[in-house]
Amino acid sequence: MIYHTRLLYPLLLSIILVSLLAGCTIPAATPNSVVEPTPVIEPTVGEVDTTITITDTLGNKVSFDQLPERIVVAGKATPLLVNTLYMFPEAVSRITTIENRSQSPEIFIPLVDATYADKLTLEKNAGPEAIAPAQPDVVILKPYMKEKLGDPLETIGIKVIYLDLETPDTFYKDLQTIGALFGNSQRADELTAFYQSKVQAITGTIDPLSPEDKPGVLLLKHSDEENVVSYEVPPANYLQTMLVEMAGGTPLWKDSSAGDGWQTVTLDQIAAWDPARIAVINYSGGAPDAIAAIQADATWQQLKALQTGHLGAFPMDYLSWDQPDPRWILGLTWLAAFIHPDQFPGYDPELEVMDFYRTVYGLDKATIATSIFPLMVGSLLPGGQ
Repeated sequence: MIYHTRLLYPLLLSIILVSLLAGCTIPAATPNSVVEPTPVIEPTVGEVDTTITITDTLGNKVSFDQLPERIVVAGKATPLLVNTLYMFPEAVSRITTIENRSQSPEIFIPLVDATYADKLTLEKNAGPEAIAPAQPDVVILKPYMKEKLGDPLETIGIKVIYLDLETPDTFYKDLQTIGALFGNSQRADELTAFYQSKVQAITGTIDPLSPEDKPGVLLLKHSDEENVVSYEVPPANYLQTMLVEMAGGTPLWKDSSAGDGWQTVTLDQIAAWDPARIAVINYSGGAPDAIAAIQADATWQQLKALQTGHLGAFPMDYLSWDQPDPRWILGLTWLAAFIHPDQFPGYDPELEVMDFYRTVYGLDKATIATSIFPLMVGSLLPGGQ
């Protein structure tokens, strides 16, 4: 039997389509079958590291589980450290123990901390055995106390943070360290901005001056131990030398003053320098008396500084303003007016002191007027008057 081709092709095509559809049919699930859900993988969340790590002036990284609550300040220059720490309001509650060291019988900190009398006081030169019972979370020291006190403290498991404060640059860095210590970096930034604005106001006036317009200056520390009068000059790398340069003076002793400490100078050497400006420092408040004795001495009268009336007593209140203490900015401002009275004719020591203590320590005007102004001694007006 012969089939016609036109009828065969549709028949074959239909058979193919039916076969394809049958192969694509999804089998029905049996009543007992279970469809397993696709597993959901939850992201793994690690533990949050709450460790607080603080880098001090020596580059040491000191870690804490929480901000230190019990802070001890000890070693040499304790007052300078304490005064800097108290620029932050947290110091009132966090500092629990302070070594008993002071340059004067007047103690400044009670003005900003009503609880000062309740704090534990360590005897001078306290060692690890005296500090450990205070149960410190950390001890604050100057770097030069590392070998004598810092290392022994760390040996018995007590943490130590070092603050330098010896130059403007390290002072700014140490403010950031303290800000981290107290968890208050904003306050560190505020203080840094305050200091840098004061410095800029001076250097912006001084920097354009030529070397010839920067007079020779002699900064002398006076002492009268056992009725023996002596004068010393600071090393080239000390803050006092830097302040003279920042204030627009030429420190005449800089090239001849090496070493790590103040060096005694003779009157013959002072006469050879023949400075145009002489500023006298006395950490016990005796600079005005030293000035009076110098003015009464015929030998001193031959010096240029005395002949032109540029002999001055470096000011102080609780502490002298030349030291690596927050007051160094007051010393710099005074020095600029002392060295360049024509460039800073508007210098007003009381206004500067008022601005400083209100900004840095939060004291009110009445407290500053009654507790700070009466302690101010020195040649406070421009030119050393």
